[in-house]
Amino acid sequence: MTLLEVNRSLTSELGPQEIIREILADAIRVIPAADAGVLFLYDRNCRGLVANHAVGFGPAIYEIVVASGEGLAGKAFEATRPMIYRDRDAVAACMSNTASGNLQLMEEATGGLTYAHSALTCPLIYKGDALGAIVIDNLHTPKVFNDFDLKLLEGLARAASVALVNARLYESEREARVKVEALNDEARHRHDQMQRQLAVQESFAAVAREGHPLPVLAARLATICEASTIILDRLYRVRASAPSLASDSVSEILAGDWAAVEPALLRAETTMSRQTVAGLTGPILVTPLCAGPNVLGFIVLRGLGRTIGDTDASASDSAAVIATIEFLRERSAEEADRRRNENFLEALLSGQQLSTRQGRKLRLPLTIAVGDLREPHTEKRPLMQSVCQGLLDVIMDVIGGDDPTAVIGLRSSQIVLVTSAAPTAIERGLQRVIDRLHRLPEKWHAVFAVSEPAEAFTDVRNQYREACAALTVHRELQREGSVFRVNSLGAYRLIFRSASDTDIVELCQRVLGRVLPADARSDGRILNSFRAYLANGNSVTATAGKLGVHPHTIRYRLHRLEELTSLSLEKVEDRLTLELATRVLDMVGATHDHDVADDNGDVA
Repeated sequence: MTLLEVNRSLTSELGPQEIIREILADAIRVIPAADAGVLFLYDRNCRGLVANHAVGFGPAIYEIVVASGEGLAGKAFEATRPMIYRDRDAVAACMSNTASGNLQLMEEATGGLTYAHSALTCPLIYKGDALGAIVIDNLHTPKVFNDFDLKLLEGLARAASVALVNARLYESEREARVKVEALNDEARHRHDQMQRQLAVQESFAAVAREGHPLPVLAARLATICEASTIILDRLYRVRASAPSLASDSVSEILAGDWAAVEPALLRAETTMSRQTVAGLTGPILVTPLCAGPNVLGFIVLRGLGRTIGDTDASASDSAAVIATIEFLRERSAEEADRRRNENFLEALLSGQQLSTRQGRKLRLPLTIAVGDLREPHTEKRPLMQSVCQGLLDVIMDVIGGDDPTAVIGLRSSQIVLVTSAAPTAIERGLQRVIDRLHRLPEKWHAVFAVSEPAEAFTDVRNQYREACAALTVHRELQREGSVFRVNSLGAYRLIFRSASDTDIVELCQRVLGRVLPADARSDGRILNSFRAYLANGNSVTATAGKLGVHPHTIRYRLHRLEELTSLSLEKVEDRLTLELATRVLDMVGATHDHDVADDNGDVA
């Protein structure tokens, strides 16, 4: 192979790595005695010559890094001229300053040889700057290289240096061109994205200006993001959706995705920020509707089928602002009616004289229902004012259809309903309310006590207090049923009516006079055990099982009750006396709480 052919071979390759491999391969081809070689290039990072490509050596050769002036390659690089080493002694003398670690690596790369028997070295130089060095070896035979071989290597190195620099320039230009193209693509992408976001903003601005209802907003967002859209209120009730859905239960709509979406809704409410979760058909974006410190609802984007982009997030945020304004507008429109209801309810329950206008709002007789709200997931979401207000809306949706004049409000964390409808109609309506609450994702539920009709406005306060006391008895007795009549408690009505008689209360306090302080010191264990004993058919074993303690513990507590009262639970009249005294004082505590609410005007 002639040097001209080598030049052609080198210039036919434009990649730097291809050039390096070709240089070494051509050197070994054109120099007959060569059986191994290494091409070193200078690395500015480690400030040394690094083995870039090798022929005839093991992989350890690539771990060698030599300094300028060190060994065969380092001396050629430093002297910037070719050199010939005719025997092993000459090679060893040249490598006398080689680092011991590099010598060990060389020995490993050659299979046990530390020094070659003959060697040629030549720097790679371009316009006076050294780029690296080539080392050509014959590992086993001395005096095989001559001056012609050295000239041949020098000519090859000169051509290779030019080709290597050209290849590097070409590679640098190509990389710069790729970067420019990438920047142009990014600029175009950002421009397109900004144009799309601008179009999104203009689209939503039109929705806001024209005052379209929530279904129009949901449809617009679904079109922009190419995903199904659901707008929820604070209680996860579906207020609008696109495409339109028959069900109003978000847990049914989302089905398989609900297990992932419910925690995302809770996080969005807690952090007041967007949340993304993986759904069965792609990512799901949850955006809260924030108004100050409150979250009024959520927007759920589902079925995107792609990664959520900035435009999707921006569109969801814009829609959230409009939906929040719509929710606030609804709340503002309802606020005046709500305040009138609150004032009217307060007047009724506190026994105030009603104005003629207020008196015409309801027709006698009046039925009063009082409800306790309960939720199974207290650790997830506390019973907050906004939640209660949302639940009031649910109740008004159901009850309002039967009696548009019904007055509903919150008092002492209880729902109070005053209506002209008959008790049987109210019971049916409240049962529908409970069924509706059960369909909510969090499965809220309530227990309602329905009073007997009040024939005069002045009777409403007493009926209200009796219904509150009935709820306490219902809870203490662990009665079943979510809606019950106050008169269904039978003789217990005498107990909570007795709670308003001062003489009877004083008698009960004398009966339990020594028990109450001892019970307070034991964190209520004595009387709680007695209540459980009554609720479990006077069975010590059943009571112990209910409270999760040993029967001996129950016997000890009941014995303390007998000691402190000088009464015997074995005697029917004594047991009845203790039960009546306990129940009456329980009612005194319950009615006291509501009297405090009366004094404070605690109506939500």
